[in-house]
This record gives sequence, structure tokens and C-alpha cells, in this order.
Amino acid sequence: MGVSNKISKLWSIPLITVYLYTATVLSQYGYNSYFNLPANFVEASIQKNITHFFDLLGFAQSVAGSMRWWAWIVAIVTTVVIVLAYFSSYTYKVLVQIAATIFLLFVLSGTYGYGWRTAMETTQFFVPSSNCQSIGPDEKYVVPSFFEGKAIFVPYDKDTHKMYGNFIVKDVAELGCALEKSDAGEILR
Repeated sequence: MGVSNKISKLWSIPLITVYLYTATVLSQYGYNSYFNLPANFVEASIQKNITHFFDLLGFAQSVAGSMRWWAWIVAIVTTVVIVLAYFSSYTYKVLVQIAATIFLLFVLSGTYGYGWRTAMETTQFFVPSSNCQSIGPDEKYVVPSFFEGKAIFVPYDKDTHKMYGNFIVKDVAELGCALEKSDAGEILR
């Protein structure tokens, strides 16, 4: 193995990191977009994105666990064919690399939709306690997201579960009431 081949393999590490970071940010953007939160509420920190990435892995594990036996056979046969093609002639190697790039870009484009669907199907949210005067006792709010120590409150109608109005951002330390994890049900757009 030549020196240039070793260096080209080292380049794959930052490319994989950038790809995973981009996928994580796009899924967070999709999640926030569902609740009409602007893009600047997407976490840019590595720590938050690593946490979110492991949430994505948990979702992938649940998908893998629900796959039928025949889907596993298709996935294994496809993997074997790709590996064999990659290690055969140069032409097949280039074709596999092009197909893998297209597939990865296709998966990347779906991460926004994954975030959107996650928000649409989420039922467990932090909610202000019933005696929370600083938010408004007559209103119903969920906290779909936290950003830099602040809770983002989204109002919703308690009968229809539809969001309405604008979101409110409050510092958690100055809130004056507790936030409780609760089953608020699906919040509709």
C-alpha cells in the first residue's frame, strides 16, 4: 500500500464526520421547522449533535429490529455484491463509488424529513407545571426544544392539539416554575 493510498484513506475520517454532522443538523432543522422555529435554533455545538446522532442510531436500531427475515437477506446479498464488485476490476470499483455517493446523498436529503416526522409523531414533551404564572396559566404550552439554557414554548389548543400563535423563549433559570415531562399527545400543525 503506497503512501498516497494511506493518505486518501485518512481523508475519509473527516468526510464521514462532516457527513454525520450534516445529517444531524438537517434532522434537527426538520424537527424545528415542524414547530415553526427559525433555523438559528438549531444546535451548532458538537456535544448536542453527538447526543442527537445517538438518538438517530436508536431509531436505526428500532428499524433494524422491525425488519423481516427477507429484508435482512436482501440487505446481506446487496452488501456482498457491492463488496465483490468493489474488489474486482477498476471499472466496477468506480461504479460502486458513484452509486455509494448517490445513495449517501439520497439518505442525506431524507434527514430533514426524518426530523419533521419525528416532531410530528412525538407525544412526550416538557410542559410547564400547572402553577406557572410566568408563562400564562390559561394557555397550554409544550417545550419541543431547548436552546442555550432557554426553553422554547409553543402554544397549542388543548381541544384540537393544533399549534397557534408564536413561540416564546424563556430562560429556564428565571422561569419560576418546574418543567415536567408529560404525554401531551401529538401536536398538530
